Amino acid sequence: EGTLDRVRAINLAVKERVETEPNTFFVDVDFPANITLFQELSLGHANCRGDKIIATSVIDAMFRFGVLATGLALGDQAVCASRADCAALDLPCCSRSASCYVNRTGDCAPYSSGLQ
Repeated sequence: EGTLDRVRAINLAVKERVETEPNTFFVDVDFPANITLFQELSLGHANCRGDKIIATSVIDAMFRFGVLATGLALGDQAVCASRADCAALDLPCCSRSASCYVNRTGDCAPYSSGLQ
């Protein structure tokens, strides 16, 4: 968390340059601070929860920019990404949560701790 301001400044500089390129879009990805989203063995690499945040952000941006004709039903990133009360979430918010997923029966369920 101590480097967040520096990371945000770098991302803003990259965004400003990328957006001048034709057919190129920058995707803002904000990880919630209260959830472990990086691997322990490969430092700096997102774990499955982090990958979910990245993937849903990319798909949402591709829909918003007209690259995809259909997007996903996603809750608000700022509201839903850090939510862990899976049973209380509607499915769009569950789809944005880093701690939950929509299981095969269509319910919002918590991720396990996984393998570290």
